[in-house]
Amino acid sequence: MEQNDPINKLIEDLINLPQETEWVKFKKNNYNPVLIGKYISALSNSACLHDEDYGYLLFGIEDKTHEVTGTKFKPKEYKKGNEELENWLLRKLKPRIDFKIIEHVYNNIPVVIFKIDPNKHNIPIKFDDIAYIRVGSYLKKLSDFPGKEQKIWTGNVLSTIDSNNSEKEKWILNQQNIAYSHKNKKLGYMEYIMTLPGIKEKFDLKKLRDTANKAITVRKSGPYNLIFDEKGKNWPNPINEGITSEINWDDDAWYKTYIYFAIRDDGTIYFLSSFDEDSEEQGKYLKEIFCIKRITENLIFSSNYYSNLGIPSNSEFSIRIKNGNLQGRTFLFEGFIPLASRTKMHAKTNEFCCKLKGTLKDINKDNLINLVEDSVRGLFELFDFYKEEKSVISKHVTIYIDRWKFNDK
Repeated sequence: MEQNDPINKLIEDLINLPQETEWVKFKKNNYNPVLIGKYISALSNSACLHDEDYGYLLFGIEDKTHEVTGTKFKPKEYKKGNEELENWLLRKLKPRIDFKIIEHVYNNIPVVIFKIDPNKHNIPIKFDDIAYIRVGSYLKKLSDFPGKEQKIWTGNVLSTIDSNNSEKEKWILNQQNIAYSHKNKKLGYMEYIMTLPGIKEKFDLKKLRDTANKAITVRKSGPYNLIFDEKGKNWPNPINEGITSEINWDDDAWYKTYIYFAIRDDGTIYFLSSFDEDSEEQGKYLKEIFCIKRITENLIFSSNYYSNLGIPSNSEFSIRIKNGNLQGRTFLFEGFIPLASRTKMHAKTNEFCCKLKGTLKDINKDNLINLVEDSVRGLFELFDFYKEEKSVISKHVTIYIDRWKFNDK
């Protein structure tokens, strides 16, 4: 066996896991396409629940003993009808997820690995319109386990935070508790948490504030402009381990908004802002272009902020975006005209969470459209499973790229 082969190491790590691991499934030679599709759905959903990087379906390994026995299955050559298996599976899985098929020889024994991306959009992954889950060693319908289903829809507040850094977790939860306790309960909101797991440096608080101010490259509108206004009224103040600012206009104000902004001394960003839509007369609407605007502006601000702070562009980031108080809202799509058949909020949840991971150099003009699409796709699908074309998302993102300015990395 070749030393230091990453696939061999992966197989060894997986076969040493307990039998009941819900995000891994071993099979010998039963490669029924429908069953494979069900397992991809189940393993993706289970990987999401367990906050794993991937789910795995392996052929050529005995399920009970984890003995490597080999397989005759060659999925890259297999067809379902006249269609290649991989394309057939991708077509049947909704929302679409990525998986990688690895045909490998381990100790002279052929094995096959399906390396499956977890559900990243907090919407259950379905195969043939049914979502599946692994419960112990069993394949089950997700709908039979409403607690697990709800957890996928709502996400986990600390799922993108460094689990080994309890001080960072404590700080973020403290900021969240402050924001939630002061927020007008009637207002919808977007919460944005960004961490850099590899950064251990502590920054001067004045530098945090001045750097954040410089990261704003457009001064016309948006929550960051309210925080860093010319009069300095709402400028962030030093707090324990960082800086913070809060803006709260109540029901009597003509412009109803709430903003809570904080940066920890390690560069962690916590940001919560109410929906612009709740300041307008119609209320209870969610506008497609505003959803895109909120995420685009936060991503560009974060990119500029870390660039100005001197963080290396190859540093890893984790982002968690949550949209809350969604129940009962209607959605305004292109042209702000509500579509009669798409005005009912999907009843599954009152909030939507998504997660982004990568390196800072991934947040650039060329890739920003992909990041925003990953962030809003699942949110849009809450409304009668509405799916927006990427070209429309791209058009709106481009508008805000033109208004904001990326700092050169």
